Order: sequence, then C-alpha cells, then structure tokens
Amino acid sequence: MINFFKIIEIPYKMTSPSRQRLKINKGEKIMSTKVKLASLISAFVLVLAIMMVAVMAVPTVTLNIGGNISFTATDLQVTISQGVLVNGTVEDSANKMQGVKIDAYNDGAEELATWTNLELTFDESGQDMTITFTITNNSKVDDIRATVTVDQGTTDNATVSVTTPSSSSVRIPANDGSQQFVVTFHINNRNDSASIENFEINIDLEKYESQVYDYFDFEVNSDGSSVTLTSFDEDLADTTDIEIPATVSLEDGTWVEGNSFIVTAIADGLSEGGEYTGVFYNSGITSIKFPSTLTSIGNCAFQECHNLIGSLDLSNCINLTNIGYLAFFFCDGLTGELRIPEGVTSIGYQAFEYCFGFTGTLTLPSTLISIGNYVFNGCQFIDLNLSNCTNLTSIGQYAFQNINTMKDDLIIPEGVTSIGDGAFYECGLFNSVIVNCTTPPTIGADVFDNTIILTNIYVPAESVDLYKSASGWSTYANIITAIV
Repeated sequence: MINFFKIIEIPYKMTSPSRQRLKINKGEKIMSTKVKLASLISAFVLVLAIMMVAVMAVPTVTLNIGGNISFTATDLQVTISQGVLVNGTVEDSANKMQGVKIDAYNDGAEELATWTNLELTFDESGQDMTITFTITNNSKVDDIRATVTVDQGTTDNATVSVTTPSSSSVRIPANDGSQQFVVTFHINNRNDSASIENFEINIDLEKYESQVYDYFDFEVNSDGSSVTLTSFDEDLADTTDIEIPATVSLEDGTWVEGNSFIVTAIADGLSEGGEYTGVFYNSGITSIKFPSTLTSIGNCAFQECHNLIGSLDLSNCINLTNIGYLAFFFCDGLTGELRIPEGVTSIGYQAFEYCFGFTGTLTLPSTLISIGNYVFNGCQFIDLNLSNCTNLTSIGQYAFQNINTMKDDLIIPEGVTSIGDGAFYECGLFNSVIVNCTTPPTIGADVFDNTIILTNIYVPAESVDLYKSASGWSTYANIITAIV
C-alpha cells in the first residue's frame, strides 16, 4: 500500500511592491533649484531601485509533506523505481525517494519501503510539480494488480492527483511488465496562498486474479460493443464500496474483468404503481465510483440509497449526457458538493430531491438544456450558478424550492423560455434576481414567493414594460427595474 499522507502547506502569495512618494511640505525651505532637482532625482532613483529589486525577486513555493509514501508487498516480487521530480526540488535528495526491490515471493514475508518527510519546492516557473515512479513486476509466473485510490482531503486553491490508465485498477504482467505512475501537485491561482491537508494516495499491490462481477448483470446494447448495467445483487457483493467498471467481458455466462464491452449506461428503473426497480434502489451501498465511459444514469438508479455518504462527484463522467428522474432521490446521507460535468443536457424530475446534505455552490454545466420538476427541492446549496448555462431553456416546477440557504444574487440566463410554478419558492436569502432574457419567459405561479428578502428583479432596460405587463411577471411589477 502507498500511503501518501497528511499535510501540504503551500505559502504562495505575491504582493505588489510598495509605492514610494516624494513629499515636500508646504513652506519647506529649499536651498536652491539644483538641490531640489538633485533631491527629486535621488528619490526617483531610490524608488526605481526598490521596484527593480521587487520585480527581480522570484517567490518560491515550498510543499512540506508530513508523513510518508510507503510501499507494502506481500508474496510478490516487485521493483519500485527511484522517484523522479520535475519542476521542483527535494531536500536531502540523496536519501529521499530512492528505488527499492521487494522480494517476498518465496516465503510470503512482508517487506516495507518508505519515502519519508519529503520537503518539496516548486521551481521558479511555477509549473505543476510531478513525482514519477515505475512499478515493475519481477515475477516469472504471476501478474499483479495495482489499485489506485485518491482522497483529496481538504484543499484550498490546490489539487493533488495520480495519473494512471483509465481504470483505477491496473494489471501489470509478469516477466518485467511495468506501469508508470505520476503524482501531480497543482496550484489553481498562483497569486494566492494554497494548501492541501489530509490527502491520501493509496496503491495496493496484490497477485492478479480476474475480477468476477457476479453481483452485476449487464445487457449488450444494439451496437454490439457496449453494455448497460441492468441489475445489482448486494447479497453477492463483498463490499458496500462499489465501483462500476469501464469495461467487462463475458466468460461462461459470467461477467468478468476484461475489455470486450464498454459500460455506457445504468438502466432505467420504473416507479409505476408504487413499485421501484432502479438498479441500486434502496440498497445499502456506502460509496459509488463511476467510469468515464458512462453516458446515462437511468431513472431511479440510486433512489433512497440512505447509506450512500460523502460528496457526489460525477466530474469523471466526461461522456455523461443524461441523469434520469429520481436518480438520486432521497439519498439523504450525501454531503458536501455535487459536481455535474460538462456534457449533461438534461436532469430528470426529482433527480436530487431531498438530498438534504448537499452544500456549497451548485454550478450547472453550459450544455444543460432542461431542469426537471423538483430536481433540487430541499437541498441546502449556499449559492446557485446558472450564469454558465448558455443552452438552458426550461426550469421545471419547484426545481429549487426550499433551498433556503442560498445567499448570492440569482442570475437567469438569456436563453430561458419557461420557468415552472414555484421554481424558486422559499429560496430565502437572495435579495436580487437578474433576468437576462429580452423576451419575458413564460412563468407559473409563486415562482419567487416567500423568498423573504427579495427586493429587486433586474431585467434588460428595453424590456422593463414588457415584464411589468407580462402574465406572471406582473405580480412582481413593483420590484422590476432595469439592469444597470
């Protein structure tokens, strides 16, 4: 296991040089024009020198890593190469990140190699710093599996990541097969301070045995090269931490790890007559990882998975276009941020309703066209960012009802043509709505009612009269005014 652990402190703050002023008090006695001129020139040269020193000084960024990177191998023969650092330096490099050969194949003993107390410094270029190392399988018989998991921990203006193949589980063949890993440290805004605390990167090494997905069932799609996940049997799963594979193969009627088919969808469930058949409906799973190949999360897929905890990050799903209705309905154990990737065009009704634990800013993708009824009803986001939604045309009934924690101004993008009943009902703490639509969208009843402190609805100047007389908008005529 690699335990890449604990604290990074990244002090990185550039401040502008102080401006020096030459000041002559009124009534001050000046001995001569030459003295005055000389004083001015001297002061100018001094200021110029100070500014030149400030410009020439290049700040450095130090990453102090408390903890270690450790490799554990049981009953394996592997070589871990020396770590190669790019765009940075490491203190005491002669004794840090050295390679090691682990030979624990014959007696099954456990060997441990450790990189400890790394102190890293960015180069002056400020480019991403990377540590690259290679794991080589020295066994003549057994393939090995390296499984990578990354926990960002608490981050501020920075990220840490590991680059691996598309799947988090990597197969390294026998007879000196190898796999390279790259750890990347990145600062988002180099003019501000940054930190990463309590992150972990774990790489587990074990003998390779083909993963059997007897708790999943798949159906081959019409294209013959992809499959849809159609069922999940939690009684057969040996863990509640579930990962949906990117690819699978079919051997003797059993789905196993392989590359024969690409997993592109989670099947639609039904919610008719009170019967629910979503793939993971009401299961006891505690975490879920999605493959980048996924294009659709079906209706009712994770409905009422009350044990599902932590944030929900779909940003890895770069091919995702659809989130079905009731997909994560009443997953009340989810907390933190909800991340929805670019590419998603529709979110079905009640998809995230009653996910009470979501907080932070909800930023929706520019590709989004429609938001269904009750989609985010009852969530607790503190900010809603729709300004990026350049393709959005419709906001469903009660879509954002009861998000009474939102504080910043609400911005409606110019392409919106319809807003359903009560879409922002009881969204308590924002005091202004900015509607960028020249033609007033069709709106239902009570759209902005019970928002407590709503004092202004800003619309394009040329459309003020249209809004004040339009059906639904006329209710708010006394607070409709022109965008300045």
